[in-house]
Amino acid sequence: MLPEPEHWRHTVAGGFEILSNASDSDTQKFFRDIRQYLNVINSIAPGVRPQTHGPVKLILCGERGSFGKLTGATGAPVVASQWNDQVVFAVNLSSDFMIPINSGASDADDIQAYIENRLYKNYIDLSLEQFNPRLPAWFEHAVRSLFADMKFNGREVTFAEMRDGIWTMIAPSSTILRGTDPQRSPSDIRDLGEQNAGMFGEDAGSFSDIADIAPTDGTDTADTDAFGNPTADGNQSASASASPSAQQQQRGIVQRRNAIMRMPLFLNYRPGVTTGLPATFNTGTWARQSVIFVHYWLYRRTSTPREKAAFAKFIQLAAQGPMDEKTFKACLGLSYHDMEMAIAGYLDYTDYKIPVYIFKDDTRPPPPELRDATPAEIGRMKGESMISFGKSDEGYNELLAPYLRKKSDAQLNAALGICEYNRGSPARARPLLEIALRENSRRPDACLALAELRLDDILKDKPDDHRLTPSQLDSVIAPILAARETAEPTLPAYITLANALRISAAPPAREHAQMVLQGVNRHPTHPGLTFLAANVMLLGGFDDQARRLIERGLSQPGQQDDWRRWLEEAAAHLAKKQTPAIEAPATEAPVTGDPATEAPAIETPTTDGEIHQQ
Repeated sequence: MLPEPEHWRHTVAGGFEILSNASDSDTQKFFRDIRQYLNVINSIAPGVRPQTHGPVKLILCGERGSFGKLTGATGAPVVASQWNDQVVFAVNLSSDFMIPINSGASDADDIQAYIENRLYKNYIDLSLEQFNPRLPAWFEHAVRSLFADMKFNGREVTFAEMRDGIWTMIAPSSTILRGTDPQRSPSDIRDLGEQNAGMFGEDAGSFSDIADIAPTDGTDTADTDAFGNPTADGNQSASASASPSAQQQQRGIVQRRNAIMRMPLFLNYRPGVTTGLPATFNTGTWARQSVIFVHYWLYRRTSTPREKAAFAKFIQLAAQGPMDEKTFKACLGLSYHDMEMAIAGYLDYTDYKIPVYIFKDDTRPPPPELRDATPAEIGRMKGESMISFGKSDEGYNELLAPYLRKKSDAQLNAALGICEYNRGSPARARPLLEIALRENSRRPDACLALAELRLDDILKDKPDDHRLTPSQLDSVIAPILAARETAEPTLPAYITLANALRISAAPPAREHAQMVLQGVNRHPTHPGLTFLAANVMLLGGFDDQARRLIERGLSQPGQQDDWRRWLEEAAAHLAKKQTPAIEAPATEAPVTGDPATEAPAIETPTTDGEIHQQ
């Protein structure tokens, strides 16, 4: 039985595709608040955003019961998920959402602020989960905490200001120096996006409407002296306080160092893994120490650009596997003991600088224009979202309903085709995907599915040594090339392209081989793609690139035995300056693998993206 038609509102704006049955005013306010928050995130850390092709789906459920029907969740204000390459956030704006008693929300504005904060947390979590390899656990936790504590105050946004609770992680009675220079000097601060760009893999953007960026040193002397001690009347000048002696300072640092978590345990701990942990291990201490460790390297007043760059490199290495002291010292110039003492000193006598973004005007975008959603838009957005939330059958019915009612469009055909493909119905999937491509849908996952279906149909009932004719090859790679109009190919797309090229009757064209090489440079640790790319380079006569890829493939963990034998034979032929007339062993089509479990990164050969004909 098909779902009954529903009334929703729709728009595409600011990187979001919005479907809403809340009031237009609530929808517009919610969107404008979110865009302001994301503008700040994109300036601070432009790489922290969900990896998706096309706009992020945002479904705002304002009608009673609609959120539960969509997500199957109860009691949650926000549910986030990803299906294929589509990122979905569903938000409960209806009156049936019961705000938690301990949230502090007392009116409608507070409730919406609470819901928005939950969305921001989901946004950061989903963004961090998509890094490959995953960032170190301590760095992920620090990023989550720093963004959670980002402060909006009118036209000001403050990031990385330390909370008092962080400083009391070990000894609440410790003295704390939070900034020694209360004067703000714009020349004393670098743009935060520039500082953090290396952490997140992209150059930082900047706000065009920032009037001033100034440092704040975290000093609050209203009721305390410069060391955090209460003043007699709450107004005593910080400079009038006597500082502790050097001996007292050193004694406090040593005591603090003896209480904090040792660096090997701290760096290599993974949340949820309890094997081998000492009985005294405290996850709260680890969590707070994560924030302090990152804050020390990025926001310490004396931290230099070179130190920040070294820390970025250290994060990349730590993401690849367990850390040892030799690597730690080579990157950061400190032994584990020295780092523990530095953290202890930073806890007791903290001197940091952080940026404050000061905006000229309201940075929120204008309210988006909403219109009635078409049946195809409703079916596609609800259907794919329900599938991503685990409601597969209900989601499929939502996708199918407008198609059967002849209310379809290119994007719905693509979504329904992908759904049929994933449900194991290629005969039903291919016609839908063919129509979507003819109607100019360039959705990458739909184009990839069509390329794979075309290749499967060509090879069906053909001998194992069948070679693709030029027209057959063109039909397979055409959807992948079409998808490049909207986004760079994914790892599976590069693998499908390489699989097709290596069984082509004609040598691969330069531009196609170049595309495979780009895929290897984007996914340097995937052994299957390295192997396939070496095949393609040899068939095309690109011996220099083939030699480098073969060397890499032989050094990579995870190569299958028959692949390794082929690589060794190809290397021997190239060493004799012969073009090896050898057949590549069969691979499963496609060789996909799980990017989340790829081997540690190996230094990339200097292919520099150019192919030189031999």
